[in-house]
Amino acid sequence: CSSETSSQTHVCSSVPLRAMPKRPWSLTVGEEPKEVLLGGQHGTLELRGCCLATGENASLYCAAGEGPRFALGRAAGLRPHCVLGFSLREAVRLSSAGGTLLLTGVL
Repeated sequence: CSSETSSQTHVCSSVPLRAMPKRPWSLTVGEEPKEVLLGGQHGTLELRGCCLATGENASLYCAAGEGPRFALGRAAGLRPHCVLGFSLREAVRLSSAGGTLLLTGVL
């Protein structure tokens, strides 16, 4: 990597030529699970955060296949944003309990 000290610009030449650009992703989820297709041509979702959209608090849940659902995060009145750090590589069902959540990430 090289850098210019005057503008604090950093240039790295080690980026693979075939790297796919990441696209912003968002989804609003509620009690009814929403299917999110991932893997293969759909890519990997880097789930970065959730924000409380409605309700006083809400928990985020994720399930894959016929498996159980797992709690991934929670947003509440004084902390309406939850930072997440999950890489999802296969189709999942996302839902929330207690309120509606706006999920954000990159695909």
